[in-house]
Amino acid sequence: MKSLSRFGQQSDGRIIFPNAKNLKKAGRIIVVENDIVTGLPIGLSKEELAVGKTREMILQSKHRHAGSNIMRSNHTRYEHALGCLNIANLFFPTDSDRDRHIRMSSLIHDIGHPPYSHSFEAGMKFYLKLKDILPKAKYSLHEQWMMDILRNTNSEVNKVLSINGYDIEDLISIATGEINSPFKGNRKDHELSIDYLDSWLRDTFHGVERSLAIGVASSLQYEHKQILKELNIVDRNDPSKLADFNSAPESIIFKTKARIAKMIIDRQLIQHQLIYGKQGKAIEFSSVALFFFCLKKGYLSLEDKTLSDDDLRKKINDARKRDKTIDALALYAFELLQNPHTDCYRVIPENGVNNPNYQVRKTYECSVRINANAEPIHKIIPRKKQKHYQFKASNSLEQIRSISGKSVIELIGLDKEVKAELEEFKMLYD
Repeated sequence: MKSLSRFGQQSDGRIIFPNAKNLKKAGRIIVVENDIVTGLPIGLSKEELAVGKTREMILQSKHRHAGSNIMRSNHTRYEHALGCLNIANLFFPTDSDRDRHIRMSSLIHDIGHPPYSHSFEAGMKFYLKLKDILPKAKYSLHEQWMMDILRNTNSEVNKVLSINGYDIEDLISIATGEINSPFKGNRKDHELSIDYLDSWLRDTFHGVERSLAIGVASSLQYEHKQILKELNIVDRNDPSKLADFNSAPESIIFKTKARIAKMIIDRQLIQHQLIYGKQGKAIEFSSVALFFFCLKKGYLSLEDKTLSDDDLRKKINDARKRDKTIDALALYAFELLQNPHTDCYRVIPENGVNNPNYQVRKTYECSVRINANAEPIHKIIPRKKQKHYQFKASNSLEQIRSISGKSVIELIGLDKEVKAELEEFKMLYD
């Protein structure tokens, strides 16, 4: 079996990392010279670049990847999409129909996300259930909205994809995990996937303590390269064999060495603690309650899913002037909603990006130390600030009660059919 690409996984299993020279020879346009998470350049084909400049993709550069939970990270959906594409480029670098569709799915998979991502999506879910109009489907709301955008013949992204010969339904099947491709993997069997891998690596990177940015960044970049270098695409039915370049997406799977698997799991654990630590839980629940209340009162609408984070925040600010209940709900959540995102990678211009302006994020602090065995020893909040932030987070819902005299559930006026489910949701965040 001959190697079909100048970079990526070769026929003998070796991984050749992309560089400016081999990317250009492969017809790629370099849009990021140095991905801060992997240290690798990111190159797009002409059709991928055209999709990256559509209105629908540009909107994702205005949506936080972690929603209102800046404990986890403060980068955007657009940056995550480029990160997924960069990983896909390593294992699916050719111009074959299969590789083109997996790469493009990696780029457009989050195109349906609303402002503040999962946070606003959860608020909308409870509102739709309240109105008894929640779609009964096996897909999440943002996946349904992605399908609507891709199938809409009037959307810019649909036009670009159709002109360039992409099959919309194949892209949807890969992006949603309808077929068990390496992009999404088999969720039931907890298979490693491009989508989750970039999230774990990127969230870990952005969640680390910024005062140690230079040293930690270079260390993490090195380890992330080691993780990618030890991954291989193999035959799903016989993992001892490398996958053929012509194998169907559903017949291949990621495989790695135990040591590398442990490194990946460590990063998953860091991300999990950033999300589900006391601070992250309180932020998320307060934000979901705020969004739900604004939808219920008519301050926000279902059409607002097409707004940017900043525009949604402005609408809530306007409503806040008229409704003091929002002040109580926003005690904890809105303080964080006020903090705009910063993104490493702005919307890609006509001729790509040279030396992207990386801005240090002023998020909550998190320290990560990596020992010789690549086992991170992490503390979500430095000891000297731990007491302050834990007190603030764990008491945020009580602060709401003390100001308003009501609990969050009472304050947003839940109807009976939604109350039980949101109570369960609340339990996750107490």
